[in-house]
Formats: sequence, structure tokens, C-alpha cells
Amino acid sequence: GKTHFLILLWYLYTEIPRIWNNIQRKPELEDVVVSLTRGGLYKWDIAQKTLLLAVDLKKIPKSMLPYEALFDTCRLVVKEYDKFQDFKGAKEDFEKFIRSLAKKEPTEAATEFAEKIRRIGATVPILILLDELYAAVFEKVQGGDKKTIESFRNLFIFLLSFIDEIAE
Repeated sequence: GKTHFLILLWYLYTEIPRIWNNIQRKPELEDVVVSLTRGGLYKWDIAQKTLLLAVDLKKIPKSMLPYEALFDTCRLVVKEYDKFQDFKGAKEDFEKFIRSLAKKEPTEAATEFAEKIRRIGATVPILILLDELYAAVFEKVQGGDKKTIESFRNLFIFLLSFIDEIAE
């Protein structure tokens, strides 16, 4: 159930904003629109500008470490989804910036990422999705190599530091 819920959130924040106008125009989807938006439960305009940091910790490509995978997913979201008007036309620069964060120490990356978002000058909602956290940590503690364990550590330090940085 948790993985399915995270997949639902992924689609609500990536795919649905792109096709929202079409969804609203279809009479056969009227009940879906009402169900989603009742009581402000889903706001497509907020979803449209939400920056997603997501990673399935059990399905990281073998050529990638967990810390790198988080930034790669974020970069792909920025690249694939034309929803970041707040980046003032600097989408490609933002992609490069995100890619560069994976090479930095986690606290430094968190500070730089938070600063970059502040400099954009707009409120950018952020949604962090981590799937299979417990299973991946347990697996790595049981027999992971030192490099992967360090990468997990960096991922958690980054996330905690980033949350502290943007908490205001």
C-alpha cells in the first residue's frame, strides 16, 4: 500500500498537472475532479510548481549510488516536466546545478540547494518521496559495501540538512 500511495503522489505531482485542463473538460471525469479537489485536497496549480525529490531505494540503478540517485531523479523531473515557470527560463542551468550537487558533501549541497531555491524568488513547494527506506537500510546494514553505506548516510544527512535549511 505505501508504494502504491507514493506512486499515486508521483503521478499527481508530475503527470496530472500537465493534463489537468483536458481532464476538466471531459464530462466523464467530472466525478474524479470533484473527488480530487473537494475540500482543497488536491490543487493542481500547487502540484504544477512542486519540486519533487524522489527515489525508490530498492530500485536504484546498479551504476548509481543512493545519494546520486536522489539528485538524478530530481534532475529528470525538472527536465521532463515543463512546469517550472518560476525558474525564469533557466531550466537547463537548474538541471546542471542539481547534477553538481551529487558531487558535494551533503550539508554543503543542502545549503546550496536551499539558497538556489531562495534566489529563484518564488515559493517552490517541495515534496520528498522515499520508497523502501526501511528495507534498503536493513539490507545495507546486513551486507552492503562501505561505499553504498556511506552514500546512504550522505543521502540522509542531505535530506535532514535540506529540511532544516528550508524550514522557514
